[in-house]
Order: sequence, then structure tokens, then C-alpha cells
Amino acid sequence: KDQEEIRHFAAELAVTNRRLQQVALTDPLTGFPNRRYAVDRMQQEWASSTRTWRPMCCMVIDIDQFKAVNDTYGHDVGDQVLSQGATAIKRSLRAQDVISRTGGDEFLVICPDTTMEAALVCAERIRRSVEIMSINVGDQVLRVTISVGVAVRDRTMSDPDVLIKRADESAYVAKAQGRNRVAALQIADASISQLASVAGERG
Repeated sequence: KDQEEIRHFAAELAVTNRRLQQVALTDPLTGFPNRRYAVDRMQQEWASSTRTWRPMCCMVIDIDQFKAVNDTYGHDVGDQVLSQGATAIKRSLRAQDVISRTGGDEFLVICPDTTMEAALVCAERIRRSVEIMSINVGDQVLRVTISVGVAVRDRTMSDPDVLIKRADESAYVAKAQGRNRVAALQIADASISQLASVAGERG
């Protein structure tokens, strides 16, 4: 009987530990994995890419003017923007893509086995999915846009942090060029590749 109780207790403890680990690695608002998970997963995908030399991309997604949304409409509406935006983003991802919420208004998407061209197509699909989203705030309809930076792993990159930094710099370029667009900064040839968008001029 004692052995049975011990086994039962051990099984319950294992379930509890798994739940605690899941909570520790999950953003409660969006249900996405958090930064801690993103760092671990990026290391895993980087190692896999190193072994196989398959292409690997990542995206940094920033919600445009999110601070202004919070300041104007309040944090409840800001949370609604994050939640609905996260749903729109997830709907546009492919099966192999891994998304995490890494900051207040920032998301990281890891794209294993993905070329720059494929990542740009996916990023533009995400941008459009968010752009057509509408959020009702009283008698107003709030429109939200995102800026997306895309980066592909190349042989000059020493670790995954460099890849993330490149994507972050690309997101900055997208915002600097007017927001609501996708950009990819290619350091190797010092050129900026931008996937233009119909509504890209709107800030």
C-alpha cells in the first residue's frame, strides 16, 4: 500500500511540475511562449541548423504605436490589441514556425528550414492579417498595424543572438520607413530588401 501511495504521489508531483513549467514558460495574455522559452528554443533550432546547414530565419514583430494606444485608450484596450493581434499573427504562421511574446509589444518568430524569400512571404501575410483586423472601442473602430523585421542566418553569424539582433534592426528599418511594412536588412551587401505593402504609407 505504501508503495502504491508513493507511486501515486510521484505521478501527481510530475503532473504538477509539468504544469508549473508550462506556466513559467507561457505569457498569460496571449498564451504564447515567453522570452525564456524563446531563448531556449532558438538555441535548439540554431544547433539543428548548424548540424544540417539548412536555412533558418527569424522575425521580430512590433505593434506600431502601441504606447500611444495605451496612453489614449487605456491598458485594457492595449491588452485587447495584444490578444487579438496575437490571434491574427498565429493564424498566418506555418506549422513549423515558433512564435513567442518577448516584450510588451514585441513578438519573435523562429522559422526553421526557411529561406529569406519564404520568410518574407510569410511576414507579409502576417502584416496583412493584422492590418485588416478591427477592434471596437466604444463607438470607435481601432485599426492596428505592425512592423516586421526579417533576418536569415548566414555564415558570418557567431550565435543566435546575432540573428535576433539583425531581425530587430530590420524591424527598426520598417518603422523608420513609415511602419506597417516588412523589411530585411542584409548586412553582407549593405542593402535593404523591403517587401512593399499597399497600405505601407499609412503610419
